[in-house]
Amino acid sequence: MLKLIGENGKSIIAEALQEYEYSHAKVYVYEEYEIPSLNYYYVDANQYSVKEFCDFVYNDLTELEHTNMVVLYTNLSDSSAMETMRRYAELIEGEGLASLVIVTSKKI
Repeated sequence: MLKLIGENGKSIIAEALQEYEYSHAKVYVYEEYEIPSLNYYYVDANQYSVKEFCDFVYNDLTELEHTNMVVLYTNLSDSSAMETMRRYAELIEGEGLASLVIVTSKKI
């Protein structure tokens, strides 16, 4: 698992990974608004919990054979929510659903 933390630039990095280096990267966004520059699966943070987001990602990935990279993109800064996301990232890698999971967040 790789953590990408910062106030700005996370979506640019996720977009570059998806479009240039890892064209098969799957990006899942858990945010209060959509990000037009990314090609991703969006879950509205105003309507769903972090656990519901993580369950969605996990269930979606179990339907695939394997993917090289998964990006879990959020601007969350809540440490409890980020711990939930980190545990799911480890589960995804541990079960071989993805070779690498990148978790993005604001500085916490």
